[in-house]
Amino acid sequence: MSALGERVILHECRILRWLNHGLERSLFCSTMVFASRLGDGVAWYTLVMVVLWWQGLAAWRGLLAASIATGVCIALFKLVKRRTSRPRPFEVMADLHTALPPLDDWSFPSGHAMNAFSAAVVVQIFFPALALVIWPLAVLIAVSRVALGLHYPSDVVVGAALGALIAGASSYAVLSLFPY
Repeated sequence: MSALGERVILHECRILRWLNHGLERSLFCSTMVFASRLGDGVAWYTLVMVVLWWQGLAAWRGLLAASIATGVCIALFKLVKRRTSRPRPFEVMADLHTALPPLDDWSFPSGHAMNAFSAAVVVQIFFPALALVIWPLAVLIAVSRVALGLHYPSDVVVGAALGALIAGASSYAVLSLFPY
């Protein structure tokens, strides 16, 4: 491994330990567990219900873009996780603690971050009035995955970037096919 690669890993481990040791504070731990659980799907189902209640069937293009992005994100993170087989941080670093069991075996990329940032981009494009709520939630979900020792920071950054790109592409496709 290169010197740069080793420095990146050391930096990631420092961030992980710093956030993870915050779990010793019960409010921080509860907040991280709550945020992570929201990212399991609860936030996205709630978002769909709010959008439908607020805009009704007029929201169909945004919901279509979100559905396409979510499907692609799920397929992609499952494929990449199986191919990379990166162990989770708490499995490698004995001093890390986790308050939640992982939903699958592998760390890279973070599916939670991918879906959270995908949702944030779709909301920004189609429902900008909700952007001030969704962006902080997406960031909180992503940070929670690192704090809980379930992901390395790079897992979350790559997941967030892929989710944003996928959502941008799906939104562009929907708006191109259905401009009005």
